[in-house]
Amino acid sequence: MRVFPLILLGITLLACIAFLPAQAPPDEDASLAIVTMITGHVVKVDGETKEKTDLPLFGLLRQADQVKTDRGASVKIAFFSGEACLIAEKSHAVITRAGVTMKKGKVQHLGRLDALPELQPIASRERPGLNMTGFKVRSATERPPLMLLASRPVIAISPVAETEKYHFSIRSAGGGEVFCCTTSGTSIEVPAGVLEPEQDYRLEVAAERGGQRQFVLRDHPLRTISAADAKARDALLAKFQTSGDVSWLLLLVEIDWRLGLEVEACREYLQAARLTPGNPAVQELGGRLGCEE
Repeated sequence: MRVFPLILLGITLLACIAFLPAQAPPDEDASLAIVTMITGHVVKVDGETKEKTDLPLFGLLRQADQVKTDRGASVKIAFFSGEACLIAEKSHAVITRAGVTMKKGKVQHLGRLDALPELQPIASRERPGLNMTGFKVRSATERPPLMLLASRPVIAISPVAETEKYHFSIRSAGGGEVFCCTTSGTSIEVPAGVLEPEQDYRLEVAAERGGQRQFVLRDHPLRTISAADAKARDALLAKFQTSGDVSWLLLLVEIDWRLGLEVEACREYLQAARLTPGNPAVQELGGRLGCEE
């Protein structure tokens, strides 16, 4: 009776199982959801410390965090698993990995967005601390790249007094010019197909007055966002366009701001502000972004 091959096979299988990687436990500190719209006074109770704080727009929520809404208040939350919901006034909810558990009040489910898992790492990034619109830098050596969409990006600069024309030139990392144009305005839209995702470029802008040119920017770094980030934020934009729910547009503002797409973020914020007149949280966001009509 041939038993040795079977015994060896069993030992081999046990050895393989023994060396299989263990499934990583859930990250208890990972954010599960983000606030996308807030009306009235809403309080967050930290799931670990039990500390009570006012819940801000774009506040991140973790496992066991509690959300309490006052009379006349409500909050919309997008879970990074894909689901979104509205917690109504006079409600008490607990955030869990399975969604919202209601202790009191009502919750309304708002559907899902499959791109939300891809948005989680973007929402967790450090927000740029410096407004790059107009290329305001704090020192000659500190030159943060201007982040751009690869598809039809908009580049805007601060106006220069008495300028008749602006000459824009974009060069690849290798030095070759990939796009140039002359305009009387302070912003341009680069045609689709010119820039590639996740690539570095260089920008030069010259202001012309009386036939004389003077460089406003010289060899300023540009960088396009990745194709994956662009796909995720485009899905968010499409969700707003199909649903008309301004909370998705507000989330797009925050995502674009964290990606460094300040021109897009300000444009989207101004649209959201017109759709939510008098909302204090949205007004505070505008002050933080520094967006102007």
